[in-house]
Amino acid sequence: MILAGRERGERLSAGDALSWGVMARSPLGSLRRLGATGVLAVFLLGAWHLPQQRTVVVRLEGNQFRPEQIRVRAGDTVRFVNGNGGPHNVMFVADSIAPAARSALETALKGDKLGPLSSPLLLDPEETYAFVVPRLPAGRYPLVCLPHQANMRGELIVVR
Repeated sequence: MILAGRERGERLSAGDALSWGVMARSPLGSLRRLGATGVLAVFLLGAWHLPQQRTVVVRLEGNQFRPEQIRVRAGDTVRFVNGNGGPHNVMFVADSIAPAARSALETALKGDKLGPLSSPLLLDPEETYAFVVPRLPAGRYPLVCLPHQANMRGELIVVR
């Protein structure tokens, strides 16, 4: 049996690539065979599956983050809404975060902050603070409310 110009049992080399059931020596050759329309279709289908940026709302009430685990991707907006039991803020726990990620978060957190890696203090009911999640490595980023840090804890969970 011959498969794409090779005898049965013959091994493929690392430079070989399969394209539409035909053996090709280069992925570029495969793209040339698809033509401009095929390449455009592959691009559009790939863009179709890109995750949408979204806004995640986190309530700060009863001395809790609700939800406590905030699952996000880079580019998502996290909106913190002050509820009862305030004043509240959001502060990432610096010693639990790698230096490069700390720097990215510090840049993303805008406004009159209480300190490094922190939001402003939210005093009024329904007052909000939002930031766009920067490109961070996937992982867990602990956060607290500075006035209630003994029991008001959460974590930003960055996924790919």
